[in-house]
Amino acid sequence: MATPEQKSFTHTFDGTPQDLLARARRQAQSFGASLIGDEECGAFTAYGVEGTYRIEKRTVTVKIIKKPFVAPWNMVEDSITKIFR
Repeated sequence: MATPEQKSFTHTFDGTPQDLLARARRQAQSFGASLIGDEECGAFTAYGVEGTYRIEKRTVTVKIIKKPFVAPWNMVEDSITKIFR
């Protein structure tokens, strides 16, 4: 079960997992984020936010492990969704 500092969400995407990962890497780089992993799973960090992702078919599940206390969840989720769309 997620603690108050953790949250998971899913997002469907168009294309292949390889396409998603290529887009995510470009987006992460443009935001100054670090993204490591492959077409199945990986991790990211950006501006005090740390998390993992898992890709299955056309769905990506993102788990936020750590975020700045002052950052509201909706802002964090919106920002991370921009990377994995």
